[in-house]
Amino acid sequence: MNILDESAEYLIPLSWSLYQFEMSPGAQERVGLYQASIFPAASFGGIDLLLGWDCTLVNYQNSYNDIVTIESAFTIDLEIEQLREESFELSAEVVVTDNITSDNNQIFFIITNWAFYNDENPWFYLVVAKSEKEDVSIINVGESATYTAELNVEMQPDWNLEDLYAVAVIQNWDDLEILQAAQKEFISTSANDPLAPIEISLHQNYPNPFNPSTTISFDLIEESDSNIELVIYNLKGQKVKQFFNNQLSAGKHSVVWNGKDDEGKSVTSGVYFYKLKTNNFEKTRKMLLIK
Repeated sequence: MNILDESAEYLIPLSWSLYQFEMSPGAQERVGLYQASIFPAASFGGIDLLLGWDCTLVNYQNSYNDIVTIESAFTIDLEIEQLREESFELSAEVVVTDNITSDNNQIFFIITNWAFYNDENPWFYLVVAKSEKEDVSIINVGESATYTAELNVEMQPDWNLEDLYAVAVIQNWDDLEILQAAQKEFISTSANDPLAPIEISLHQNYPNPFNPSTTISFDLIEESDSNIELVIYNLKGQKVKQFFNNQLSAGKHSVVWNGKDDEGKSVTSGVYFYKLKTNNFEKTRKMLLIK
């Protein structure tokens, strides 16, 4: 059983490498912050610390079960862009979707590198290559803000661009609880056509929250050989609005939802889900209508 593979939506494994030749930034500070005096060490959600003899699969699974059902008061839409050879810009659109009890929250921007375990590289699995943090200023339901950070990464000889991931983590700096996290794989822009989509993707609607309308965008890398479906659902899983059920060409697409259902009736305030489905891709995102 591989918890990481099965739970990638909920678990983002970050290893601050203590290996002296490739020590991650802030590695020693992390040890002191979480008081991880015994190794191995694992922290679930920033508040459930497992040390040494506790680091078993059973205990990992129990800790995972405790946090996986927790509803976050934030959403994060994360993007990563390469500015120069070893310089990257991370951008996170953060939305407050529920009541927040802490006003001392930080957002961390992190670039990681997958370094798979082998005989030549026994030191780390997912290494923090660079990190920055910023105060989260929004606390009221419906507020949104975009936070950015430019991170310069000194690439190691055995690191590859295709192994880089961007991570954003919102943390309560009073009790260290992780309130929300997101990760985004870095994909190089196509050299032949920088405007052409390089992956199928469903973007976060904008604006979000919204009133009275919002734009939903998605990318297709090739002409669909089957019907494309873009459907909006309510919290009960009932279909509210369907935009597509037909074939579409490759490229960037967008629609505007005016907050009305298929019968032209205005819907009530609340959380809605929109799902893009193709023959080999399916993704759902959440949005908030406030009237």
